[in-house]
Amino acid sequence: MRNTECQKSYEDKDKNKLRKENGSVSLFVLISCLFFLFIATGVYMNLVNKDRNLNAQISKIQENYELDKEKIYNQPESPEPPPDKTKLWVETEKDTSTSKSNNWYAYTNLTTGEVAKVNEPKLQGNMTPIKYDGEISTDFTSRWANAVTTDGSMWVWIPRYAYRITEGYHTGTAGTIDIAFIDEDNNFLNDDQGSTDLVVSPSEVTYSGSQQEQWLVHPTFTEDASTGGGFGNLTGIWVAKFEVSGSNKETDGYKIQGGVASLGGVVTGDYYYYSMRQTYGEDGITLNDEGSASEHTSFGNSHMMKNSEWGATIYLTYSKYGVNKAEVKQNENENFYTGGTSIVEDIYDSSKTYVELSSTHNAYGIYDLSGGVYEKLASYLDNGMYYLTNNGKELYDVSPSVSTKYKTVYKSVVVSDREIEYEEAEKMKGDAIYETSYSGIEQGGSWGNVHSLYPYEWGPFFMRGGCNALWDNGIFNFNASDGSGLEFMGCRVVLAF
Repeated sequence: MRNTECQKSYEDKDKNKLRKENGSVSLFVLISCLFFLFIATGVYMNLVNKDRNLNAQISKIQENYELDKEKIYNQPESPEPPPDKTKLWVETEKDTSTSKSNNWYAYTNLTTGEVAKVNEPKLQGNMTPIKYDGEISTDFTSRWANAVTTDGSMWVWIPRYAYRITEGYHTGTAGTIDIAFIDEDNNFLNDDQGSTDLVVSPSEVTYSGSQQEQWLVHPTFTEDASTGGGFGNLTGIWVAKFEVSGSNKETDGYKIQGGVASLGGVVTGDYYYYSMRQTYGEDGITLNDEGSASEHTSFGNSHMMKNSEWGATIYLTYSKYGVNKAEVKQNENENFYTGGTSIVEDIYDSSKTYVELSSTHNAYGIYDLSGGVYEKLASYLDNGMYYLTNNGKELYDVSPSVSTKYKTVYKSVVVSDREIEYEEAEKMKGDAIYETSYSGIEQGGSWGNVHSLYPYEWGPFFMRGGCNALWDNGIFNFNASDGSGLEFMGCRVVLAF
């Protein structure tokens, strides 16, 4: 019985314990479910809030995008890019009758700002007038006429003029050269002659102290070969804008371009020979070599520059129609690049210093008149010395003692006395030798304190302007050469028609 009750009591206890344990489990499960429900609710609410924030951010981004889009599409157009400042030449009208001085050229009086009337540049073949791309003021800036031939060679017009040296004649002190433009009948074009007479023959000129008393028609533009002319009664000449580059061959060997090495290392006779045989891409004509039976094909009477033509160029350069007594800077380029640099656009850029190498201090002038290479000329002292035939056979062997339109011969009187030889040059005018120096044996005897070294027995040929490395270069520099082919010696060519 006891065992049965005991067993029953034990079972009752077990049942009560089980009830208690089951109750505890149910409470734990309930609490756990409530906890997880709370957590899940929190997570859900957090996601909802995040979603709301995300939607708000998206709305803000869309709003800002619309505002930015409105700014982008409604803003004013971008301005034009600044113009290219490169100063390169461009072709202009072929018909010069409609190309007056305010267009492609203006020979401006730098003291008054007035543009002078000059003989219209004379074009031949396919020569094309050019002007330079850039802002170059016409006030107190002279723009000489420029043109190109078919091969791209560049030329500058020197109009016919008369001149007077009113200060500094035959001294070493730079003076004053007055210029008056004249027509082919020697009428003054600008009524600027005053009461002074005009003469054509250099022998008619007289002086009062260091002042020239008459206007003299520059000999370059006359028919007289003995004084430096010979191509007829010219209205002007075309001078190569740069020293010659290219190669020694006929027809198309020589080029007149900026930014390339000058053609050096050639004997004087070869320069003379090949200069007369260039066509520059144009249709040439066949001419007789003056004084001989040989012929050559040439355009525009192309020829090696003479002393008189150098003088005509630098007198206009020095005048109020050029740099008005300012210095033409030296081309110091060690590689003899024409225009002073191999960067072509810099040559014509008025913000660069290379324009100071020009005869007008802008893109419209003639370059390399000072420095670069020493420029050999088709002019010599007829002293009979060996070098004339050795290095100048082509120009000396044909009428050695007689000037022609292609060359100028200076008379020799005492071969052994250089200063006496120089004094004989007094008879020559317009060549910037005797007129603009006081001696023929001085390193600083010419205007600008530059070389005045007259030809002599061991150096019968003239050369001008100096080279890249000398300290006393300048447009009035003259020196002597034996005619040999050295790399720092070159030449320049001229067209005359």
